Amino acid sequence: MSITENNMHDILDVRSLIERIEELEAEREQLQDHVDACEDAYNYHDSEDTQSTPEWKDLETARAELLEWDNGPDNLERVGLMTIMEDLRGYGGDEQWRGDWYPITLIRESYFVEYVADLVSDIGDLPRELPSYIEIDWHRTAGNVRADYSCINIDGVDYWYR
Repeated sequence: MSITENNMHDILDVRSLIERIEELEAEREQLQDHVDACEDAYNYHDSEDTQSTPEWKDLETARAELLEWDNGPDNLERVGLMTIMEDLRGYGGDEQWRGDWYPITLIRESYFVEYVADLVSDIGDLPRELPSYIEIDWHRTAGNVRADYSCINIDGVDYWYR
């Protein structure tokens, strides 16, 4: 299943997107290498009836497999992931890939309030033992924190990053 296929992740890790892009690129590269090897074998073969040789049939099969991959869901997924990476490229962050820096964490809009509550607690800005009569408006706090974040829309869902 595609990383963004169900688009229901609370957090997307850009490193996972990069890993998936590289897996898909490696798959395509293997298919291209197979086509190249079949072309070499076909070109090496010396026969008058070249289209009935096993080398010709292997080459046609390899080309068909590559064409099927290029027109199939794996390539569509790769293109979609590359589009996301292009949208994020150059906005800083802690992950370097192919000469540019990317934010590592993308937080789904519907999870952002919970994310901020966890963040504030984790970094120690909130005392541990608050009396029960004190309430924190996490929605307003998230709105205040959101000012430091940018947004990317992935298939109709907003994700926040910085």
